[in-house]
Amino acid sequence: MRKIGALCLMVSLVLAGAARAQTRRPRKIGGEIKRIALRQPGAILSFRHRAGATEVTLRGTERAPSAKGFCKVESKAGYLEIDFNYGSITGLVPARNFGKDYHTFVLWAVSLDGGAQNIGEILLDPALPSFGGINTTTSYQTFWLMITAEPDFAVHDPSPMVIMLSQSQENLGTTNRAIPVQGDLIFYTQYTNYASALATTLPPRDTPNELLQARKAVELAAASGILKDPTPVEEGPSADELRAREALTTARDFLAQAEEEHSRSPQSKHGIGLARTATQIAENARALAVGAVGEVVIRQLDRQLVAAEQDLARAQQENEQLKAALAERDTRLAQLRQQFADSEAGVARAQGEMQRLGGELLQSRAENERLRAELASAQAQFASLQQRISGLRDDRERICGELRRQLASLGQLTHRGGRMALTLASDILFDFDKHDLRPVARERLAKVAVLRQLLLPQAAVKYEGHTDLVGSAEYNQWLSEQRALQVYSYQTQQQIELMEEARREFAAQQLEAANQLLLLDFPTSRREATKRSLLLASLADVVEGKSFREPEIPAKGPQEKNRRVVLLFPETGAGQLASVCEQPAESVLPQS
Repeated sequence: MRKIGALCLMVSLVLAGAARAQTRRPRKIGGEIKRIALRQPGAILSFRHRAGATEVTLRGTERAPSAKGFCKVESKAGYLEIDFNYGSITGLVPARNFGKDYHTFVLWAVSLDGGAQNIGEILLDPALPSFGGINTTTSYQTFWLMITAEPDFAVHDPSPMVIMLSQSQENLGTTNRAIPVQGDLIFYTQYTNYASALATTLPPRDTPNELLQARKAVELAAASGILKDPTPVEEGPSADELRAREALTTARDFLAQAEEEHSRSPQSKHGIGLARTATQIAENARALAVGAVGEVVIRQLDRQLVAAEQDLARAQQENEQLKAALAERDTRLAQLRQQFADSEAGVARAQGEMQRLGGELLQSRAENERLRAELASAQAQFASLQQRISGLRDDRERICGELRRQLASLGQLTHRGGRMALTLASDILFDFDKHDLRPVARERLAKVAVLRQLLLPQAAVKYEGHTDLVGSAEYNQWLSEQRALQVYSYQTQQQIELMEEARREFAAQQLEAANQLLLLDFPTSRREATKRSLLLASLADVVEGKSFREPEIPAKGPQEKNRRVVLLFPETGAGQLASVCEQPAESVLPQS
């Protein structure tokens, strides 16, 4: 009877362990990436390379049936230019008519696979039902255009509130048409939980729309992902959560400055600039909080995977204890049978003992059946845990795929030895024999700076500048250094306010040296060359000029692809992009 009691105790422990494993649930951190399919008339167009300009019309969806517009699209070397003239979009009503969360309109270029690229804000003219014009670019060659209502201009993903769509060129009186492409109009987004109800009260008439956007961006960021649902105290905050909270704090500081400036001067341009800065930083915090770049959710899934494997190991150990108890009981029954077989004396006593033992045997058989049923339940739990682990790995692959898609949209991503190299779109950076950034390059570089700050904030990046095969080696060495310095200076200016205090002071010193070098012309004397060499020595680890020694196109003369800058990231290590998305080793699950 003492052994039967021990068996009952072990069974209780198994049931308690199974209950603990069953009640643990993964904590949801980010929003789900949703697939939006449009059923309204629209067209996907593929634009012939450098074939001249063509006209694309846009029509309002059922949400804005009176809206219409047109733009000029021209394919150039490496990018497409999209030009809306003043007043070319008409019939739009203010964005707040579509819900209290909406304050502006954003133009998107959407690729065949559903990747949406924010290419500019559509600003309505307060005095007319039209907008003031926009000139922008995209690296896509085949895409469709849409205009959506959004809470602010800096959103990373589009809302489902689609207002206008690009149309077929079938009825246009032009011979220079793009090639129509068959396919569904789909896009992917994490941002869908916007309020469609109209606001019950309106802000004062002198409130700039930029300030309304900043307020809404900070509100949405504070209610997103890990900013709304922080890491449990026992786990401790992750580096991603700390960075998200730091960005949100910075956004709130800029918003407070914008509110103060607005109270002094309602239409202050300085106040509007502060509000737009607050909006951009708040959207960056929101994207990091919901796991749009992947690292937050990936690490959370890793922790859940480890916990699931530990639960499975404990359940397997308890299963082995059950098997041992059943084997001990079977041995005891065999001994009792042998005792009955060997006993020839005391038939009456033996019969009575046999009856008692027969009762125990029936009880043991019932106990055996109950234990077998519990064993089958434990095996079913093992299978459920294995399915959970497989789902966690699928989530990792989905998020890392989205991360690689965002990187690929910014330039050509390759590997050089153990380092990752990002070659910026060369044909939008510099004019021939110039090192000043083209205006269209600044938006692309700003996006690179944001993505780098979110994914690789501690990485020491090196900038390599290149030139055309024109002129002397000495002059091209100077020009390639100036181009690398331009990109380094612009990137550092975008990131320096978000750095830790110790790193910010050092970065400010290097930025000052870079800006001094950018003011120096090609040296014509030994004294000027010596001064330049001393300044370059302080930036040897981050800036290098390659002159025309490594051309993309080995042909003399102006070649846009040779006028490029390459960002070299350090070798793969803990916390870097490649290790976060690296496939983990397969876990060996215990067999029941």
